[in-house]
Amino acid sequence: MHKLEDKYVDEMSAAIVELNKVGEQIEVKRDEMSDKMAEFNQIMQNYNNMLKNADAVRDKVIEAMHNFLDNQPTAWVDGEAGAKYLAWRDKWQEIDLSEVPLLDDPELIDLFHAAELEDLPYEPED
Repeated sequence: MHKLEDKYVDEMSAAIVELNKVGEQIEVKRDEMSDKMAEFNQIMQNYNNMLKNADAVRDKVIEAMHNFLDNQPTAWVDGEAGAKYLAWRDKWQEIDLSEVPLLDDPELIDLFHAAELEDLPYEPED
């Protein structure tokens, strides 16, 4: 074969057209998804802001607990009531109120295949 037969040229041309059509659909959906993710991340950022507020309140609660403990006699702190109080305080200290990570924008997909197929020569170069 010295050059591509017309049937192969026609089949490849049809495949390239279809690749380009589907590639356009992918780009549209990716853009839609990117917009939705931006909306989602805004809501997630609001959630994270509320977490910061909850964390600030939790810090005040823990500080009040420490102040209460500081004003108790050593015998009370070392006793059963103190142990229960410390366990209660520990639960407040241990809760994880760190931010929830935002989602990454969908990666740009390089749909280069159709262009590369279009650039293939249909016969040997001189």
